Amino acid sequence: MDCQCQPYQCHWRGSIHLIIGPMFSGKTTELFRLTKRHTLAGKKVVVVKYARDNRYDATMACTHDLNKMEAVSAVLLGDVFHDIEKYDVIGIDEGQFFEDVVLQSEIFSEIGQQRKNGYYCSFERDYLQKPFQNITMLFSLAERIDKLSAVCQACGHSASFTHRKSQSAKRELIGGEEIYQAVCRVCLFQHQNDQNEAENESLTRGCSSPVPELSPVKRMLSLENFDSETASLQCKKRANA
Repeated sequence: MDCQCQPYQCHWRGSIHLIIGPMFSGKTTELFRLTKRHTLAGKKVVVVKYARDNRYDATMACTHDLNKMEAVSAVLLGDVFHDIEKYDVIGIDEGQFFEDVVLQSEIFSEIGQQRKNGYYCSFERDYLQKPFQNITMLFSLAERIDKLSAVCQACGHSASFTHRKSQSAKRELIGGEEIYQAVCRVCLFQHQNDQNEAENESLTRGCSSPVPELSPVKRMLSLENFDSETASLQCKKRANA
């Protein structure tokens, strides 16, 4: 269907722009760059940061290089979006942490109609490489999706994945380079294999030493395998007796 808008209306139409990538890929840096352009153009800009992310600053959005920008802290986007009419540009940092983004997705889809620009930077996947459903839902609403890459901290190649060095199974675990590292696909698989071997070795030793914390699914499967092997050995002993 042909656009019936006047040329000037199309020119000033807003948009939704997603910025995704692994740790240390420059997502927040890109968010700052894009929103600052609008500030220089005289637009009213607000950046929203996740309130529980206070790694570098409790009230300001911050990059890993410690560049900072004024921000509004919130746990739910709805706490900020009720004032959306005040702003021309909305920037969301660490978007994967906002649980109500699905409920607010209709507001995002209306941003363009209101001639507002929305910038949303986020992880695409969690540490298990499972997609954040609230983020993938926004893919169909965005005019533009930029997928950034980092440098693999293991081999130096381009990195599109995030490896969690901690054994915690929490999906929301906020941290920096002490917990996470950017890795390529090959190094990601190597880390996963190393972790599986360490878990199997601990089980083989009969859990005589501390065992790294496993996810609920891995723990269940490991216990089932261990119990079945123990039962098999006991049956053989009874048969030979």
